[in-house]
Amino acid sequence: MEIDKQRAIESFTEAINANPDYAFAHYYRAIANYKLGNYESAIRGFGLSISLDSNLTKAYMLQGLAYKNLDSLDKAGYYFDKYLESNPSDSSGFAQSVRGRNRISLGKYKEALEDFSNAKALNPREPKYLYFQYQGQFAEGNYKEALNTIDEAMADSANFHGHHFYRGYCNFLIGNFQEAITDLSTSIELFPENSDAYYRRGLAYDTLQIYHEAVRDFTNAIRANPNDGTYYFERGNTKLSQGNKEAACLDWTIAGNMGFYKDFDRIKKVCE
Repeated sequence: MEIDKQRAIESFTEAINANPDYAFAHYYRAIANYKLGNYESAIRGFGLSISLDSNLTKAYMLQGLAYKNLDSLDKAGYYFDKYLESNPSDSSGFAQSVRGRNRISLGKYKEALEDFSNAKALNPREPKYLYFQYQGQFAEGNYKEALNTIDEAMADSANFHGHHFYRGYCNFLIGNFQEAITDLSTSIELFPENSDAYYRRGLAYDTLQIYHEAVRDFTNAIRANPNDGTYYFERGNTKLSQGNKEAACLDWTIAGNMGFYKDFDRIKKVCE
């Protein structure tokens, strides 16, 4: 497939050489470059295409996506704005959701939430817009609102493990620990490979002082992903709560060797 895209670039280049003002040739060559990951070439091509034909406003969106892939988030936002200004009748919600995700990356949570809400209003049956709305609400710390959004999303996809995970996470953060355990347990049943689901459920059990279950969950999280020092650290905390200082210090040492340092003074005092 990459050979086909390269041939497309060569063909569009021939057309451009024959007619440098051929806007569509610049536009489609830019798309081929974008698909090959040649984002800077794509950005230049999209810019040329819209300078030659002002109707090619989709080029703004694609320029924004190319800048986002280059981690130039402010420039990406500028072109997403340009696209939406040029296409006020676009009712798909896609552009708002893309700009919202970019705003999340920029830390502009309120603006992102507004974009996600607009995307959902334009296309209320699109499940991913509900998820994006949840992301905005969660980033803002509006956990109860995020919980309501996940409940709404589950009306159409109750068997998606991610919805149960996110609902469990929100329940944990607002102090509904038993509900969190129920949701996270369902998430694990649907997708047993999710180490974070074990980890979050372990935190809930630990908060409820059900330490043997917490240790079991942190251990399962480590089995699923042995490269996350957070899991060892929290298992160490729980083992200390069980009165097993030696095992706790061993877990904390492993976490530290993996680059995870937290509460160092407390750990030093306990383990010295």
